Formats: sequence, structure tokens, C-alpha cells
Amino acid sequence: MASVDELRARIDIELAEAWTLSVATRDGEIVGMLAVKKAERVLDQLYISPSVQRQGIGTLLLKRAMEEMPAGFTLRTASANIAARAFYERMGLNLLSEGAHPRLGLLVCFYGWKAG
Repeated sequence: MASVDELRARIDIELAEAWTLSVATRDGEIVGMLAVKKAERVLDQLYISPSVQRQGIGTLLLKRAMEEMPAGFTLRTASANIAARAFYERMGLNLLSEGAHPRLGLLVCFYGWKAG
């Protein structure tokens, strides 16, 4: 697992290169994050704090991605993350394939969304 310093450095690099970042806040604290690469049509990161999951924040952020990339996008999530997979499928994304994560080698699912 990456250290806090490694994660901070990655965020700086991703913001400089491609990310458009949105955050969700509650009571002044960041509780969710959405990072998209619009030019590549990729939803790269969607994170919701466990303490506020199942309260609509993920839905709001995913809808934001749909608005920002109306021509469609892809994403990947861990195959073992059953909750995330069910969420994406409920929200209308389609499972495209399964394979290895390009850097980590873990099994991931690739999903796609297109406005219908």
C-alpha cells in the first residue's frame, strides 16, 4: 500500500497531467472524491468515506462524471469489490471485461457508460 507522501505526490502529478477533481463535503470535511480524465473519457477515481456510504454521495459524484463526459466513459474497479460493482450496475454501467490491473496485477472489472 502506498504511503501518504506517495499518494500526495501522485495527486499532484495527476492534477498537473489530466485529472479534473471534484470533492463532496459534509460539515466542512471532504467525504467523497471524483477524479476524471476527460480527454481519455475515464473515470479514474471515485471514493466515498465509509462513514457516509449509502447516503447518495456516490450517486451525486457519478452523475457529475456522466455530466462531464456525456459521450461516455470507462472505469475499472477491483473484481472483489462487490458493493462497487453492484452500485455501478444499478447506475446503468455495463461490465465490459475482466482482467489484470495494469500496474498492480490485481483482478479488476472494466465498466463502461454511454448516455442512452
